[in-house]
Amino acid sequence: MVTSAATEILPLPSSPELPTLITQAGQKAAWRFLEFFTVNIRNKNTRAAYGQAAGAFLRWCEGRGISRIEDVQPVHNGRIYRAAAR
Repeated sequence: MVTSAATEILPLPSSPELPTLITQAGQKAAWRFLEFFTVNIRNKNTRAAYGQAAGAFLRWCEGRGISRIEDVQPVHNGRIYRAAAR
């Protein structure tokens, strides 16, 4: 359960800042996504850069018809970087 202190610090999982693939996966997935970036990455600049990269990757996946986070595979990660290198 999320404490009131956590809700003061973190945006709600339905926040528009979260990628659609994450919000569609449900509240537990949204909180886990936020928890990863807020707890595991302490440096705010690194956290911001990783968050932007994760968002860009998930939007790239959505643009290719992937509609569930469960359908994202490691091969997709390789494809986005090969496409960016062109």
